[in-house]
Amino acid sequence: MVQEKQVENDYREFIELLNKNKVDYLVIGAYSTIFHTKIPRETQDIDFWIRKTEANAEKCVKAIKEFCGIEIGRETLLGDKEIFFIGQEPNRIDIFNTQKGLSFEEAYSHKEIGTFKGTQVCFVSKKDLIRLKEYFGRNKDIKDLKRLKKSKKK
Repeated sequence: MVQEKQVENDYREFIELLNKNKVDYLVIGAYSTIFHTKIPRETQDIDFWIRKTEANAEKCVKAIKEFCGIEIGRETLLGDKEIFFIGQEPNRIDIFNTQKGLSFEEAYSHKEIGTFKGTQVCFVSKKDLIRLKEYFGRNKDIKDLKRLKKSKKK
C-alpha cells in the first residue's frame, strides 16, 4: 500500500510538472479508463500522449529533467513511433508521441479535464479512448472496452 501511494505521488508530481511547463498532453490507457469508468484496475504504468511538435517536446524535456534529472534532447520525443520510458514496471511513466488511428489534434480538441490526486489532468475523451482500445484490441483493451461501454454515457 505504501509503495502504491508513492507511485501515485510520483505520477501526480510528473503531471504537475507537465502542467507547469504547459505541455500539451493527454492521459491515455488504464488511468484514463479508471477516470471514465470510476472502476479501479491494476496497471503497470501511466501513459501520456504528447503533441508531436518541437516546442511541445522541449517543454516535456524540461518537465522530465525537473522530475528525475534525466537530460534528453527533444529529438528523443520526436522520432517516428517514439515511446519514452521513465522508470520500470510497475511504476513506469510511458510517453507516446503518436497513436494509431487518431491524430493528437483531434483527440486534444475532445479532451476532458479531470483530477488525479488533487491535480488537474487532461484525459483523452471516453469516445476517443474507446476508439484507441478498439484499434489495439489486446486482452486488457477488450476488458476495458466492456467497462467503458457499460459506464454512463458522457
